[in-house]
Amino acid sequence: MPSSDQCSGAGSANFNVAGINDVVLPDVVSSLQQVEDFLSQNRPNNNGSSHSSQDEHQIMGNEVEMLKKDLIYIRESFKNLKVYVDTTNALLNALKQRSSFNDLLTGGLNVSSRDKQIRAKLRAINEIVMELKLRIPLPYKLSSKESDAHRYTGGDTEFDDSDVIDDLPVLHVDTGFRNSLAFNDFRSVYESLDSTTKLCLLCFALIPENEIVKKRFMTYWWVGEGFVSPEVDDGTLEERLSVEEVADEIFEQLAKKHCIEPVNEKHRRVVDSYKMNPFIRSAVIVLAKEAGFFDFDDRNWNPSANFKTSYRACLVDGFSQQLAKSSSELDPKKLQTIFNVNEPYPDFFKSEWFSKFKNVKVLYLGRWQSSAKHHIEVDGVEFLEGLKSMKLLRLLSLQGILGITELPDSVCKLLNLRILDLRACQNLEALPNGIGSLVNLTRLDLSECYSLDYMPKGIMWLSKLRVLKRFVIGNRLHENSCTLDDLSGLKELRKLSIYTITEDFPNEDDEIDLQKFENLESCQNLEALPNGIGSLVNLTRLDLSECYSLDYMPKGIMWLSKLRVLKRFVIGNRLHENSCTLDDLSGLKELRKLSIYTITEDFPNEDDEIYLQKFKNLEKLTIEWEDNQEKIRAAALVKTLSKTFTFKQGGQGHTYPQGFEKLKKLDLNCYPLTYAPSWLRPGKLLKLEKLYIRRGNLRNLSPGQENEKWKVNILRLKFLSNLKMDWKELLSSFPGLIYLEKYKCPKLTFFPCNENGIVLKPRNEAGKIAAARYNIVY
Repeated sequence: MPSSDQCSGAGSANFNVAGINDVVLPDVVSSLQQVEDFLSQNRPNNNGSSHSSQDEHQIMGNEVEMLKKDLIYIRESFKNLKVYVDTTNALLNALKQRSSFNDLLTGGLNVSSRDKQIRAKLRAINEIVMELKLRIPLPYKLSSKESDAHRYTGGDTEFDDSDVIDDLPVLHVDTGFRNSLAFNDFRSVYESLDSTTKLCLLCFALIPENEIVKKRFMTYWWVGEGFVSPEVDDGTLEERLSVEEVADEIFEQLAKKHCIEPVNEKHRRVVDSYKMNPFIRSAVIVLAKEAGFFDFDDRNWNPSANFKTSYRACLVDGFSQQLAKSSSELDPKKLQTIFNVNEPYPDFFKSEWFSKFKNVKVLYLGRWQSSAKHHIEVDGVEFLEGLKSMKLLRLLSLQGILGITELPDSVCKLLNLRILDLRACQNLEALPNGIGSLVNLTRLDLSECYSLDYMPKGIMWLSKLRVLKRFVIGNRLHENSCTLDDLSGLKELRKLSIYTITEDFPNEDDEIDLQKFENLESCQNLEALPNGIGSLVNLTRLDLSECYSLDYMPKGIMWLSKLRVLKRFVIGNRLHENSCTLDDLSGLKELRKLSIYTITEDFPNEDDEIYLQKFKNLEKLTIEWEDNQEKIRAAALVKTLSKTFTFKQGGQGHTYPQGFEKLKKLDLNCYPLTYAPSWLRPGKLLKLEKLYIRRGNLRNLSPGQENEKWKVNILRLKFLSNLKMDWKELLSSFPGLIYLEKYKCPKLTFFPCNENGIVLKPRNEAGKIAAARYNIVY
């Protein structure tokens, strides 16, 4: 039973969270249930009632149902609240007082008067409920099945949402929402983002609330818009980043600000999906409309094909034809993006319409939803002939469109195209021979194109191609087939997936051809390497990064005598009969860069330490211990410069190899102990320039001896809840520091920096030299 201070009778009361959840809200929901039951039992019949009376009755029933769901949504959200603002008590008292319907339901009022007073009470309750929703702090706003998303997108109700959608309140349409403190709080979050991240966030305005979207889809879109591009190594702090890595940083920033929520239903190591809750989406829609990023209709603010105030048009089921009308009334040359929100038949376009959209950069006609249940179909590809006029097109997505058996030659005229997304075009039988003319193409996605049985020769000319999904090795005798040998000339290729219908693949010739792919990365489903891998005697680089399904290395690796780079050497089951050991590996005298992943808690043991000493020529060594918590986080392998030693661990009490006289960068992730290891001292790390420490229990970073000073120039500290140090102490210990980054380290006090870091003025000659080397300007 709640205590008397949790709630009281009809008079004013102060409520705590327990009282709100256990008494107030259940009482109001119960009261509304009475109204719903009453309305159900007293539904006007078809004989003696007017249509308007029946409609009013239906509307009241729908509103009661809506209010119940809102209150349940509020109750679920309040479970996370520890502090509730004092002003909310006044709203709750008003809600309690206005929620009694007994006098109306049992009194002798006539039908007209009774219905009028019920409607007035429902309006008053609705206003209070809206205000309560807006007062939920942003981090605790809940995406639940009881939220607006569930109501508007087909939740389990006894009425048809499509019949009453115009009567349901939508947050972003309500002027009260746009003037609320909660919205202004979110606006402050939005304003804190950099310009690129703002633009990327506004793209979510088209995505229905709580709809799960893949990172791949959003990344493709951002590349097409020009928001995201590769970060080229210019001698600054980081190595070159791919567009996926640049996009990952944006996703991470948006998630950190609670703008989007990561979705990891399959508990993978890498989060690949996100969603946006109803409140945030409404706020983003308002901001997108203010910025002229999209056009929305005036009634419900739904995405519109009209591009009167923006540069983007949306294809919406039932309204897509407006684009044809708009193209005659508005300037088609201003249009830069055409996005298919939910149009099932996008071939209503005429070729001559397409020819007018000469400045379009993004043409997303296909399915963006994760589920294949969203049907899109065309009757031929004649409507795509007008593509040849879109000289600036960067992204063409036809994903999941049925009825496309071939691509017209007009596609081969898109010389600026970066991404061609043909994923799940299950009727596609052939690619055009002229595809090699797409000289700027970086990504070609043919996943789930089951009707393709060969690749045209032209693919070998896609010199900038970095990702090729589902390269088909089929009929080797086809006169126009692109072979593995042809493909091996693509030096920018990083990710390749192969589908073959030949049982003898790979034969001896294929193995020779496969050796030529020196820069491939990431095969997350790869479970084993072939035993005969040792026959690749000229192999210099083997990158197994993100191959999370590998649990051991075959013995044959020890015979790769020319190997210089080996990423993610797995030390798993030591008893596996074919496992390659560290001792075996130490015979590779050309090896310069080695990354180790281990699932054994006792690594490195005494024997391992002896073996590690045998790698005399290593310039870079990374060790990652398995961490169960890391499996469900977004995993990102540490990028390091040459001559680097990186530790990642999840276990306890490990010892480490000694001799770090050449070490330039040290990265500690999940260090388990509270005290620093004996080798983490300036006197042991004389060449150290960069020190990164993320997560773990470390409490102190001060040098072991008073006269020792770190020579570190760049320091990054993240998620260290126990690390205690003040600003003056740090400057004394790190006199050469020129760049500092600190995030979620609550015991680092008086530090004049935020998560974006701070550049410090060099205080000695060594600092000035380092600043020049890293192109850091104070």
